[in-house]
This record gives sequence, C-alpha cells and structure tokens, in this order.
Amino acid sequence: MTIDLTLLMSLLSVVMTIASFFIGRFTASRKQGQESGQLLSDIGYIKRGMDDLKSEIKEERNHTEKMQFSIAEHGRDIKSAFERIKKLEESVSRYHEHGGSI
Repeated sequence: MTIDLTLLMSLLSVVMTIASFFIGRFTASRKQGQESGQLLSDIGYIKRGMDDLKSEIKEERNHTEKMQFSIAEHGRDIKSAFERIKKLEESVSRYHEHGGSI
C-alpha cells in the first residue's frame, strides 16, 4: 500500500505540474492578448486623432486660400480707388488752374 500511495503522490505531483504549466501558459496568453488589444485600441485612438487633425489642417488651408484671394481682391480694389482719386485730384487741379473751366 505504501508503494501505491507513493506512486499516487508522484502521479498527482506530475499532473499538478502539468496543470500549472498549462494554466500559466493560458494566463500569460490571456494577458498578452489583453495587452495586444489595448495596444490596438490605443493605435486606433491615435489614428482617429490624426485623421481629425488632417481634416482640420485641410479646412484651415482652404480658409487661408480664400482669405489670400479676398486680400488680393481688396488690394486691387484699393489700387483702383487710389487711381480714380488721383485722376479726380488731377481733374480738380486742372479745373482750378484754368479758372474754373476745363
């Protein structure tokens, strides 16, 4: 009977060792899976943030182009207005030089 008990204890020890090995592997695998999932989630969050930034940059670029176009138009309008004012000044100056008649 002592041999049977010794054999039983040895077999139980081997079974426990194998079971703890597989449980450890399963736990490590599960933890690694959770870490991988968290990493993928973080990468997805960063990607969405980058996409949002790209969209905002594109909108700002379009807005800047519109502003530059508007500034150029206003510059032409101002130049044209100054040219008209200069012509009016010259006309008024000639009018006064000729004694009120052109």
